[in-house]
Amino acid sequence: MKKSTLFFIIIYFTLFINKLFSWEKSLEKNDVVVYTRSVSYSSVKEYKAIARVHASLSTVYAVFNDVPNYKNWMHLCKKSKIVKDISLNQKYIYLEIQPKGPTSPRDVVINANITQNPKDKELIIQIQSIKDILPEKNGIIRVPKLKGYYKLKPLKNKEVEITYQQFVDPGGNVPAFLFNTTITSEPYNTLNNLRQETQKAKYQKAKFDFIKE
Repeated sequence: MKKSTLFFIIIYFTLFINKLFSWEKSLEKNDVVVYTRSVSYSSVKEYKAIARVHASLSTVYAVFNDVPNYKNWMHLCKKSKIVKDISLNQKYIYLEIQPKGPTSPRDVVINANITQNPKDKELIIQIQSIKDILPEKNGIIRVPKLKGYYKLKPLKNKEVEITYQQFVDPGGNVPAFLFNTTITSEPYNTLNNLRQETQKAKYQKAKFDFIKE
């Protein structure tokens, strides 16, 4: 095989792979945009959603910090609690999810790490499932893998742009193709509900020493 032919094959293959795993817009509604993409390690797709909220950075984070209240804005969340406070910037959080229909409930323990870029003041909440923190419950399927982040980017006019990206393997016997047809509802509803939650009076005057506005 000629070197030139091999070169074009490599270029074509690279472009094909890039397109295969590139983000595609799947939903745009109420100023929330949802993207999905295939991943190399699973038949379940990854999702990303972007929305803006009219609130301060501390107000938005206050909603995240109010862990027992997750059921009021996090899509299909039935129960949430802090398992362990590691530090001001790190928590172990338990989530119980009740999917619609006959599907069994899920639960997961996540490690949430909060960091802030001192230059642009962007706040990132990294989330990842962790094992062997709490025993599994009868009748509830433990999520085998969850990884993602919330990125809170302060803008002018007291607005915050929220980017929510996540891959989750739901476990159990849910076919990947069926799960993929419903994944846009999770990030859309979560960000749409979160935006409404930030307008509640109890979060308006929130302040955190480690957050720079």
